[in-house]
Amino acid sequence: MPRLTLRIHPDSATLLREAADAEHGFRMEGVLLAVRQGGIRDDIYREAGAAGFPGWFDPPVVIFGELPDRIGATRRVPLTEDERAVLLERLMASHGGRIFGRLTRPADFVDPLDSLFGELVAEGITPDRFDEAVARAHTHEEWDRERNHALAAIYRAYRAAIETAAGPDPRRDGRDMYLDIAEALRADPAKIIERLHGRRELRILGLSDLRGGWRGLIQALRESAVFERITIYALDDHLVRVEGLNPDETSRENLSTVDGR
Repeated sequence: MPRLTLRIHPDSATLLREAADAEHGFRMEGVLLAVRQGGIRDDIYREAGAAGFPGWFDPPVVIFGELPDRIGATRRVPLTEDERAVLLERLMASHGGRIFGRLTRPADFVDPLDSLFGELVAEGITPDRFDEAVARAHTHEEWDRERNHALAAIYRAYRAAIETAAGPDPRRDGRDMYLDIAEALRADPAKIIERLHGRRELRILGLSDLRGGWRGLIQALRESAVFERITIYALDDHLVRVEGLNPDETSRENLSTVDGR
């Protein structure tokens, strides 16, 4: 299984050059570099061009949203925003009780529910776990308890509707991209190794927190043999101190390495 290294340096330009293999002329041989946004990739291409590097036949830099195309994804087709809205409005009427089932303008509540459910889905929160959270919630007002139970009922029905959706391909919410990659990693690692064309080192630049499914994806990456080494480049230790990341190694500004820190 790959070792996970957290590389910390307070200067973003230095991190970019290290992640992009500037020391070796930006060749990034055997490396897949995932960056947060296209502007970071543009900066890498600009620096590589200025250093005289002619380019890559198989570009090694991807933005986070392109990871399913480079690493892998399941056959599940994401719902569109309109599909989610139609489904939620229907489920509010059928499973929302007197709180959400009798609204005169249910469309006004679709966006808040869609945002809530998107966060739950992205983090892999099952209906059972949501039910448990509702049961533990300390609410004194009957209306609050009824609302929470209605939300849990709608969420359970929402997940069930997606899992049993008719059509030639299975469906998913769409905000669960990183967890979908994790599922693909577990399902067929040999196929993913083949499609990576020898890129067995994963570098991640611009990851500010582990929300949205990153925690589950990193766990799957660490449990998989797809990559031989994983390095996350960060400006500080926020991912460890606040997000609870537990790297095998932490490499700090002075390049000294301390296991387990």
